[in-house]
Amino acid sequence: MARTRLNIPDMSCGHCEVRIRKTLTALPGFRDLFVDLEARRVDLDYDDSRLDLARIRQALAEEDYPVAEEVAL
Repeated sequence: MARTRLNIPDMSCGHCEVRIRKTLTALPGFRDLFVDLEARRVDLDYDDSRLDLARIRQALAEEDYPVAEEVAL
């Protein structure tokens, strides 16, 4: 199990939050997430034996929400 904080500067509204939630929850290995819209960040729990940061970044970039930075928690 891994926990990572993703900084997503282009996340600015409720619609963005819904799209990001939908994208992340569809990934195999997803466990849980917390979205802080004001801080433009997502705390993500996932099974790192099934999902890696490269795939997470790719999925978000495909939805036009590139990750600026990630920090392990």
